[in-house]
Amino acid sequence: MQSGLQVVCGVSLWALHAFATPLFASPDPDLLSFEIDGSVAYLDGFIDGPSSDVVKQALESHSHVDTLFFGWMPGSWDDDANLDFARWVHDAEYTTAYGEGSVVESGAVDLFLAGATRIGHCDAEIGVHGWIDNEGFGPQDIASDDPYHDRYLDYFDDIGVDGAFYWFTINAAAPEDMHYMSYDEIAQYKILTQPLTCG
Repeated sequence: MQSGLQVVCGVSLWALHAFATPLFASPDPDLLSFEIDGSVAYLDGFIDGPSSDVVKQALESHSHVDTLFFGWMPGSWDDDANLDFARWVHDAEYTTAYGEGSVVESGAVDLFLAGATRIGHCDAEIGVHGWIDNEGFGPQDIASDDPYHDRYLDYFDDIGVDGAFYWFTINAAAPEDMHYMSYDEIAQYKILTQPLTCG
């Protein structure tokens, strides 16, 4: 058991973020940006199609990177792009990690779960809620057997995550709200592959 994020040479990965070299910064400061230090890529911002494509291309040209570190990751503005990027992350067998002070919410949690190895920290916020489409419809507006759920259930099946997590997220909070997962919930839904011991 570990009580915090993986430590490299006595310094947490989150602390090393301050020394990373910017590799890609979106023109929109809220969109996904990317920095790299050694084998760790640091991600911050909302995920959309163009920014995730740029980050994917950068990762493909930096094959020594094996860990994606999530700093401030408030979600996605394009679920389809997010799930496509997440499947690519899963197929590439990246480690995903978040550290002390990290905020990982909404679609970014789906992306985080794509990691083959998933490392976390007790002092972070992992937020989930129901989705909403461009026309304002959410899971509360459709039946539980509606095929629309399959886009998410198929994704979780593809990455080896129990579909029960999807049903948990859409019932945990309305789209305009956020439920921050407890330590017990993080353990129950196997958000991490390296469990934490948190007081």
